[in-house]
Amino acid sequence: EAALFERAGALWERLPLGFQELFNTLFWDGQRFLRYCTGPSSMIGHHARACGNLLHSVEVAETVLRLLPLHKAASEAVALFAALVHDAGKADEYQARRNGGWNLSDRGCLIGHRTTVVEWLAVARSRMRLGIPDAHYLSLLPALTAAQAPDWVGLRRPQTPEAHLLSLADRASGHADLVNRHQAEEGGWGRSHPHL
Repeated sequence: EAALFERAGALWERLPLGFQELFNTLFWDGQRFLRYCTGPSSMIGHHARACGNLLHSVEVAETVLRLLPLHKAASEAVALFAALVHDAGKADEYQARRNGGWNLSDRGCLIGHRTTVVEWLAVARSRMRLGIPDAHYLSLLPALTAAQAPDWVGLRRPQTPEAHLLSLADRASGHADLVNRHQAEEGGWGRSHPHL
């Protein structure tokens, strides 16, 4: 786990000062930060284990940085920050069961992690001293909220370079984790999983 925290720290160091302040303000509540770092990224799917959320966020951020040269118009700061916090709301979406495993919290059932992180960011931004430019904030929000869904759902599809990068990296990390955990050592299809 020490190596994971070193990777996360190196990614945070790449953020411009205003985004570092936004990250720190977002996680000023130490218990929220602890839940973000130690909780799962899903209950039964990808990265469904202790520290899974942080591992997934780091993988997504590292993948975004590798893909960034393909999207010349993308802001590295926005894309990297979005990757690091895209699942931050899961800190309050899941709660540990006494006998092991995870349940959805009331917030998870009623609101979800995408809305939660946007709410937290709005509060964090209002408390910042340095701030980030409006253009960056307006690029950050669709990166965090865009989703591939039918139009009637009301969600917006990825339209900005940062939203596309995050969507690609998020899916790649989740799929790779599931495949790697369920692959057969002797070759072949491996174990079944409902998300594969």
